[in-house]
Amino acid sequence: QTFSLITTPAAGLFIGAQSTVRVKDANGQLLAAEVTLDPMTGQATIDVTPSQDYPGGYRGPVLIEVIDTDPAPDYIDEFTGEAVTLSDGTTAYVMRAIFNVAEPGEINVTVSPVTELAVTKLEEAMSAAGSSTYDPQQVADYNAGIGKIFGLQDIVRTSATVVNSSLV
Repeated sequence: QTFSLITTPAAGLFIGAQSTVRVKDANGQLLAAEVTLDPMTGQATIDVTPSQDYPGGYRGPVLIEVIDTDPAPDYIDEFTGEAVTLSDGTTAYVMRAIFNVAEPGEINVTVSPVTELAVTKLEEAMSAAGSSTYDPQQVADYNAGIGKIFGLQDIVRTSATVVNSSLV
C-alpha cells in the first residue's frame, strides 16, 4: 500500500530552489528515488510504493532529507527579505524531518529547522545508546518534546506560515 509524501521545506519561503529530497526507512535505506523540489511551489511529492523489502508497503519511522548542493538562493529570509542559500556550493547542506508512517495515503510533511533539531537530538541519544535504527516510540517522543518547547502540537505536520510571502 502506497503513501505519498508532500514535502515542504521551510526556513523561509522556498521558491526557485533546486534542492533534492530523499526518503529513508528506519535503517537508513532509501524508500524511493530522489526527487527535486518543484521550483514554482517549493514542494516535492514522493510516492513510496510496495517493494521487495516491503511487499505490503512500508510502515514505521521515515526520515526525509532536503539536500542543497548549489550556491543559488533557496529561500527568502523572513526578517531581511534577502535571498539565502543553504549550501556554499562546495558542501552539501541537509535539513531533515522524521516521523512515523502508520497507514497509506497522502501525508503533508514540513521539513524545517525545528524538525532538524528533533532529528539531531534523537540521533545524539541513539549514538549514546549505540543504536543505528530509528525506534518508532523514540521518534514520537523526540518530535513531541521539541514540539512542546516551541508550542507546536505536531512539528512535522504543522505547516509553517511564511510572513513575507507577499514580498516574493
